Amino acid sequence: MDQRRFFSFLLFALGVVLLAGWLFPLPPPPKQPPAAPAKGKVEQKGAAPAGAAKNAATKQAKERAEAANQPPPPAKAAELPAMAPTSASVQYVTLGSLDPKSGYRMLVTLTNRGAAVVEAELCSPRYRDQEDWSGYLGELELKAVPGGAQVQVVGPGTPAADAKIEVGDVIVSVTSPNKNKIDIKTPNDFRRALAKSKPGDPITIQVVQGNNGPQPRTVQLMRRPYAVVRPEIDNYRMREVEPPADFVDRPSFLLTLSNVNGEPLKKDAAKRMADVLETGNWELAAHDERSVVFQRDFPELKLKLVKRYTIAPAPAAAGPDYPAYHLYLDVEVQNTESADSKAPPREVAYRLDGPTGMPMEGWWYSRKVSRNWSSSVRDVEVRFVGSSVSEIANSTIAKGKVEPMEGRTLAYAGVDGQYFSAMLIPQLAGLDDSWFLKTEAVIVDTKPDEKTAMYANVTPRMFRNTIALEAGATHHDSYQIFLGPKRPHLLSAYYPKSAQWAGDPNYSLEDLIYYGWFSSVAQVMLVILHFLYYIVGNYGVAIILLTLVVRAAMFP
Repeated sequence: MDQRRFFSFLLFALGVVLLAGWLFPLPPPPKQPPAAPAKGKVEQKGAAPAGAAKNAATKQAKERAEAANQPPPPAKAAELPAMAPTSASVQYVTLGSLDPKSGYRMLVTLTNRGAAVVEAELCSPRYRDQEDWSGYLGELELKAVPGGAQVQVVGPGTPAADAKIEVGDVIVSVTSPNKNKIDIKTPNDFRRALAKSKPGDPITIQVVQGNNGPQPRTVQLMRRPYAVVRPEIDNYRMREVEPPADFVDRPSFLLTLSNVNGEPLKKDAAKRMADVLETGNWELAAHDERSVVFQRDFPELKLKLVKRYTIAPAPAAAGPDYPAYHLYLDVEVQNTESADSKAPPREVAYRLDGPTGMPMEGWWYSRKVSRNWSSSVRDVEVRFVGSSVSEIANSTIAKGKVEPMEGRTLAYAGVDGQYFSAMLIPQLAGLDDSWFLKTEAVIVDTKPDEKTAMYANVTPRMFRNTIALEAGATHHDSYQIFLGPKRPHLLSAYYPKSAQWAGDPNYSLEDLIYYGWFSSVAQVMLVILHFLYYIVGNYGVAIILLTLVVRAAMFP
């Protein structure tokens, strides 16, 4: 009898929710007003008044007289000169550490190819990969070479670093605890060898360093950490699906120029520029455990681009909600023309992509509770000043039904999963400091079909307003990149760093957590869940106890 009452109550509650959704649909997102003119953007001037014709003619004559002493004007967008590739080879570097005692909350792997983030792994034992339970040596970015697989990067705090494996080493074989030896010829061979291992297993790796013969390295594997962003190919492997033939794995935070000398790049020129900046190799100018600087010179255009990443440290006694789950990305655009030159200002704008490759934890059964009633495992989240969060499902983006978002000042944009988020927060000077002409939600992978639309690899794409640079001048933009768990107190510490926004909950990342229509009830239950966890120390047991509490409350 009690069970019949319980199921009757569930059916009644479901009917109430559906009826309310039909009678009181959610309002559409507010329309954005036209963007205010950005600082540094060149305004189009109207025709001169008739009374000023004589003065204008005199000015033009003076300009023609001085033209012989001025350098030639910069090339137009359609006349971009050939841009020579750099001599830099592909390199990988890391920031932070996987050691929880290191003072960092994550280990970030970056590459000079596109000056981008490849992977960001959380070091806390609270956050582990829920799909891959095999042993983990660390992200090595292996490359097939004669004789084995060559290591291209070794992150601090990984088992590989503890075993003194170094960049340039060649792995030739792996021996498992049961003495089964596997020869390594390609990175896939190494991946298959570790797939049969477990965390805590000691394995022996034969490593060739320089001209020396193979030397054994005994390594104790660890549990794979959770990566907030990672190569999208890992998500294909997780789903046991082969990527499309034209698959291109794009890392996070790629940048290219969208406007040169006051003109938007035409299609061919835009592709040439993207080939240089998004898939070409930047120069690694500086690197230590906390920061890395990539730069790309364009002597043909009298321009220089700089991307600087800096990781945030955490104090030794900091709790889990201390705000250290972020990087800073600084973008610099320099006019390399001599400061005493009479050359006209350079007018440029860049296009910046957000995070990519967010894992789809529980992709085969779990879905997000979304504001727009869509079903997805990762969405693009965008918030503008004066409006609520816009949540755009990856399946909606795949259908091509999302219009570019123009207008108000962008507070933040990124990719949101069920339990983790990756957000880009412009460090603005104020509420009226509008940086972007438009923001789009795009697919950076091959366009999926209808069945796989909910797994699309999506990201926000931001188009910077035009920047005017005098000869010898430098323009600087700074972004805070949040890469972490969706803990309410942690998210509330992240917002655009402006005196007008300091501590304002309306623009913090806390709104990424959506509790649904019955948010007050859900938050009360969340408090009870955390209280039960504090007593038993295990969320699985705490969830069972919370279920019993709810059943007991409904028993009458």
